[in-house]
Amino acid sequence: MHLRILSLLFVLVATATVAGKTQGSDPKTKPQPKADDEEVLTFTTADLEKKYGKSAKPKPAVKAQAGSAPAPRDKAAPGGGGKSDEASAARAASDPLSRLQASQQAQRDRAARRAEAQQKVAAAQKKVTELEQRLSKLRNPLLGAPKPGDDEKRAWEGKNQAERLRMTEKSLATAREELAAAQTELVEIR
Repeated sequence: MHLRILSLLFVLVATATVAGKTQGSDPKTKPQPKADDEEVLTFTTADLEKKYGKSAKPKPAVKAQAGSAPAPRDKAAPGGGGKSDEASAARAASDPLSRLQASQQAQRDRAARRAEAQQKVAAAQKKVTELEQRLSKLRNPLLGAPKPGDDEKRAWEGKNQAERLRMTEKSLATAREELAAAQTELVEIR
């Protein structure tokens, strides 16, 4: 039984190796190049413009000078004005490194403004929360005596409960306006 299985395996391996040699798998022969009849699929800019429309970006001015030789630099004195300053400004505008640095600086500035705006929003929210708690204590004497803020201590002296309530409501209204302004500023930065 084992002998039959081994002989069968040997026959299969032998036929596979013979079949592989006859199919042109000779390592010395080179693979056939693709036939010229096969059409290669290519896309051009015109094809993409037909499908997606023209790009909204203006073409950079650098491509216009791609075929020409680089322009010689003016040897005018620095600060002399004229064409050398305009040329250096044009080179700086087309310099990828300066554009990258400007972009990174803009991102850092935006992040700093965003952090500052978030701090303003947090402070305004804290103030609104404190005023709402003080207002609820003024309306309900069972919650305990409200304590005025540092800036309101003198204003509260000699005032009755109704006047303190009105003052706190006005303060709360202005604090809510400040909070809304801080939130819109934060939204504009993002």
